[in-house]
Amino acid sequence: MGKAFVAKLAKEGARDPEALAAWIGRKKHGASFGKKQGAEKKSGDGKKEAPSKGKTRAASKKPPPAAAQGADNSSRNGAGFTEQEEQTLTAASSQARRMDLGQLLTHRHKSGERTREDELRAEAASRELERRKTEAQQRMAPAMESIRKLTSGSKSGSFMMGTSAEGVSSQRLRRMSDEDLARNLQLARAVGEVDATAIGAMSSRDKTMLYDVMRALHREQRNRQR
Repeated sequence: MGKAFVAKLAKEGARDPEALAAWIGRKKHGASFGKKQGAEKKSGDGKKEAPSKGKTRAASKKPPPAAAQGADNSSRNGAGFTEQEEQTLTAASSQARRMDLGQLLTHRHKSGERTREDELRAEAASRELERRKTEAQQRMAPAMESIRKLTSGSKSGSFMMGTSAEGVSSQRLRRMSDEDLARNLQLARAVGEVDATAIGAMSSRDKTMLYDVMRALHREQRNRQR
């Protein structure tokens, strides 16, 4: 029974048209009409309707505040470590420097299930290995330049073709004094020792060159001692 029906009853002289409309509605539609009318009246009075299930679920999935949303990301660096973990890694660097290569590699390549602590130990070992590699390359640079100069003019060859590189040209070796020969041999040995302290400090090509130079210098030294 809408407002138009109530207005019609009022025009016809009803003292309480709304009550009369309600009575007619109950008479026609049964007791459920009153409950329905009451619910419509409440919604029309400005009170909020009960949210549907869909609305309740949507409301429960409110996004977290911007500050909380970015807190975790902002505290991590590009490598995925938090500021606190970076402090732990810095503190562990002094301990990693006292480890030998075997210990560092054990931490870096730990097999099986890893905890976060294992990942931090592996990262500390990787950083120490990289530091040693960079330091070794810097220490070897001047010596490697001298060794490369020794190889200028040397023969090139291939083991598969039945020939091998001399490392240092025979003429250059013969012109060397005993002191220069010993000094260059000592220099080559020192480079090999530095390379042994760090993985990847020297390329495979440079290692082959160093081996050829040392072999040529040793051979010349033995020939002079005969």
